[in-house]
Amino acid sequence: MKSGSIWWRQLSISIGLMDGIEQFLLDERSFVLQIPGRLPWRDVFDSLLRERFSALRADRTLSICTPPSGCDPGEYLLARFCPPDFQAGYWPGQSYAAYLAASDTLPLHESFIWLRGLCEKRELDSWRRFVQEYTAACKALPQQAVFVLEYTGPAGEKKWQGLRYVVREYDCRIFCLEAAAGLPYQEWAQHYLAEVAAQIGNGDAELCAALLDRHENMLEEPVETALEALRSPHTDGSPPDAYSREAVESALWKAQIAVVFPEVEQFRVRFIGQHTAALMRFLPVRNSNDEEIQEPQDLEIGNLDYIVRNNGGICPPEEARRLAMCRQIRNLLAHNRIVPFAQLKRLWQA
Repeated sequence: MKSGSIWWRQLSISIGLMDGIEQFLLDERSFVLQIPGRLPWRDVFDSLLRERFSALRADRTLSICTPPSGCDPGEYLLARFCPPDFQAGYWPGQSYAAYLAASDTLPLHESFIWLRGLCEKRELDSWRRFVQEYTAACKALPQQAVFVLEYTGPAGEKKWQGLRYVVREYDCRIFCLEAAAGLPYQEWAQHYLAEVAAQIGNGDAELCAALLDRHENMLEEPVETALEALRSPHTDGSPPDAYSREAVESALWKAQIAVVFPEVEQFRVRFIGQHTAALMRFLPVRNSNDEEIQEPQDLEIGNLDYIVRNNGGICPPEEARRLAMCRQIRNLLAHNRIVPFAQLKRLWQA
């Protein structure tokens, strides 16, 4: 629930969606809401929707329902929202929209009707046509129903006003940073876990949350822990997406490149700045590409380690050990290998 609350109450994309929905309802305009087929933490979304709705309109009711696929919209609404005696007065061949508009006392007209399960364009078009017909037929009524058509199919032409909610990798990354900030670690470890979850999660917010929930194991056994999380169903019970071990390892490596490599590079720059005069005594040297290096700032971490190991007095022993460790970490990453967390911990805590 905490992760779902962060997603729906703290992320700007989700707050913006809720604000957009609220504005349409305040204006009493029917609209299409296009969302992903699997909405992250739908239970939290529904709870927040009802919470905001209850503060919005005391004179309206919010009905969330899922009509059967392929049903006639008017027939469905007549059976779902109208009393039996009114249903009995309908004759086949009549326009459902006109018949519903014939009475201004129907509970239907006082409702915000949120329709789910529209995953095909033909279903969406059928409901859109009915809502347009209903709206035109009810012009003389003091109040009429407002419809939200929740559509999970592919994007089409924009002929109808509405909202579109797309979950981006960027949003998942922001979510990971927010969620990781509450974990019981130093800031560097929180940042590292957030990047690992974002890379492995690959745009799946609930998977990102599942990885962060396993934070302790994600530090020590990241690949096996991620594979375990990947085998777990989503919060709505839907099966997990398929990921290979190779994909997880590649994502973990990318996360380490993003977070660890800059730390190694910053140490290299600091080391050169502190020991420029001492290093100048050993220049020029040649790098791994047989290029001549004449300036200290051009020395790679491997050059620095070689110079320090073979010449005394350049830096204190603890700095020399840190330099050697940075070289080991850099070599692992350069060869697409994962750095053990124990080694990363020494990097940040040294």
